[in-house]
Amino acid sequence: MAASGVSEEESEKALLLDELIEFVDDHNESVCAAKVAVTLKRQRDEEASATARRLAMKTLGEDQERSPKANV
Repeated sequence: MAASGVSEEESEKALLLDELIEFVDDHNESVCAAKVAVTLKRQRDEEASATARRLAMKTLGEDQERSPKANV
């Protein structure tokens, strides 16, 4: 027993548990950050796709206005 009255084994156990809690907390934070990053990337991709679709539709409309209409 240590002079403080707490066994060294208990102190080591508490330190290991504290370290384990830190690892779990760090892991949870990194998983959460990864989910946020994926969500933000998905949003940016969706916005880019929507912009590309709008531009394509606008360009298609302009092309159809410029092309001569076929007389059938």
